[in-house]
Amino acid sequence: SVASVTRSGTIVSGSVNRSGRQMTVSFALSDGESGAEFRRGTVEVDETELLGAREGVVRDVATLLREWLGEEVTMRDLRVGTTSVAAWALYQRAERARKEGEWRLEEEDIDGFMEAFTAADSLLTEAEAADSSWVRPPNLRGRLASTWAQLLAGEPLEAKEWIDRGLAHVGRSLDLESTNAAALETRAILKYLIWALSLEPDPLAAQTLLDEAEQDLVAAVRSDPERANAWNVLSVVHSEKPDLIEAKIAARRAYEADSFLRSADQVLSALYATSYDLEQFPDAVQYCEEGRRRFPSDAFFVECALWLLASPAVPPDVDEAWAPVSYTHLTLPTI
Repeated sequence: SVASVTRSGTIVSGSVNRSGRQMTVSFALSDGESGAEFRRGTVEVDETELLGAREGVVRDVATLLREWLGEEVTMRDLRVGTTSVAAWALYQRAERARKEGEWRLEEEDIDGFMEAFTAADSLLTEAEAADSSWVRPPNLRGRLASTWAQLLAGEPLEAKEWIDRGLAHVGRSLDLESTNAAALETRAILKYLIWALSLEPDPLAAQTLLDEAEQDLVAAVRSDPERANAWNVLSVVHSEKPDLIEAKIAARRAYEADSFLRSADQVLSALYATSYDLEQFPDAVQYCEEGRRRFPSDAFFVECALWLLASPAVPPDVDEAWAPVSYTHLTLPTI
């Protein structure tokens, strides 16, 4: 999104119309619940000034949001990072292909996923060629490679090939900007995958990789404290050490930064598990109940409700023990 607001439920939509060399960018702000439109605006721009138009739209949308909310609006990604219209357009097409690939993967359409991700990587190669000084294209190629590696977790040698490719891509990003938060996060994920998939046979070298992943993630969230996924991965790394207190702190920061993160179920699971293990039972109850509310078909949040019945936080109750099972219509795993 181009802006984040302190009140949820706002939808920003828009369209682009061309007339010769002139382009009209129209946008509207709507209420997420009712669909009622409450603000509208347009920006006129020459086709040669697309990047300037992007910044104009961001500023205008943010201004309208401020007027409506009466609150401060934090603009994100205002700085494009390239002066090449060709590179920027190729990158946008690559992002669309990546999102299409992720959707295909969720639908278990592996062929569609592979086609979309291959297209995204090809477009990013062109974007990088169009502007070799732009940090984003090689970093996104590294992210694509990390996704491939995770899918190939059962084939360690193939996974390692993708990890090595990803490290090479993100290395180019960090050569351009050594403190780039997105690139540091990507490199940390790739190093963590080497550790998690046991691809480094030397125990000391493997531990070094985990430590380096932690250092990259700490640097990433120091640079960008709102980087929710970096906080989430940092929580996972702390859990592996294990350092439950730091794991819970990082998971909480991830949830505060973006409670609608794609991995919100994992974040809530981590918040519950660390709270339970630290015997912070009121927190454990809170995160388990929130997980059940938001992800009612997730078996983990059935299990956490049952574990809480064995804790001092919840009085033992046989009828209550059966309630989560009937609520989700799931079969509990065999113990």
